[in-house]
Amino acid sequence: MPFWQLSNNRKSQKEKEECLLTENGNQDPKKNSTNKKTIIVLLGLAILFTFLLQSVMIRVTSARQTVIPYSEFMEMLEDGKIKKVTLNSGSVQSYFLVEPKEQTNPVNKVIYKVIYFPDDDLGKRLEEAKKTAEENHTTFTYGTEEKDNTSNILTTIAGWVVPLILIYGVLFFGMRMMTKNGGGFMGGVGKSNAKVYVEEKTGVTFADVAGQDEAKETLKEMVDFLHHPERYLKIGAKLPKGALLVGPPGTGKTLLAKAVAGEANVPFFSLSGSGFVEMFVGVGASR
Repeated sequence: MPFWQLSNNRKSQKEKEECLLTENGNQDPKKNSTNKKTIIVLLGLAILFTFLLQSVMIRVTSARQTVIPYSEFMEMLEDGKIKKVTLNSGSVQSYFLVEPKEQTNPVNKVIYKVIYFPDDDLGKRLEEAKKTAEENHTTFTYGTEEKDNTSNILTTIAGWVVPLILIYGVLFFGMRMMTKNGGGFMGGVGKSNAKVYVEEKTGVTFADVAGQDEAKETLKEMVDFLHHPERYLKIGAKLPKGALLVGPPGTGKTLLAKAVAGEANVPFFSLSGSGFVEMFVGVGASR
């Protein structure tokens, strides 16, 4: 015969329905599927934004270059149609970058590229073109290319660093959202299968437990400690970490635990030992 027996007071059906089941790691599959789709969409938008930003930056920072012969370059120079001439002394081949006048659209700006040709009279012709431009109150400059490292750094940051930060932010937000909703890392790895059954009010007290007066007396002291801790602290007592109830199945261990929760006015949690280790300790078969 069991040590404790349940009294004739049975819980109503409504109280049974108050038993809430919460699972850590087993969320609604539809909800997890929606989270995954949201992350995929956000990641796709971030990658698309990266490519668009790259194309815009390349189009803005680099003008469209058209190769023209040296003779046409000389004709444009004599007619005063050139605004700026820049010599680029490359390691393989040197060339001129010629910027014509009357360009109003900076996005579709055209730069003429002229392969360098040894010409002893070129310096003289450039000086004459500069004097003519000054007389006509127009702008004409020439010189060698000056590399702007600051512009290159800003272009690199805007073209690569910002999109990478955006993609990382999307992934970080997605993983946090899935972890918060119980999906685990990337929706599956490290998912816990532990289940917790919660009863807000058990409706069971020590009066519902028959027999085993010594065990009830000890547990009553623990409950009294929770209600009146100052009485025990005065004499230097410390609340134990817990109580281990040992016995064969059907001897009333769960009933006595429900009575403790009912007397202390706290929720009653029911879960297996392996589930407790997996959920609260952080180790288990699935981790």
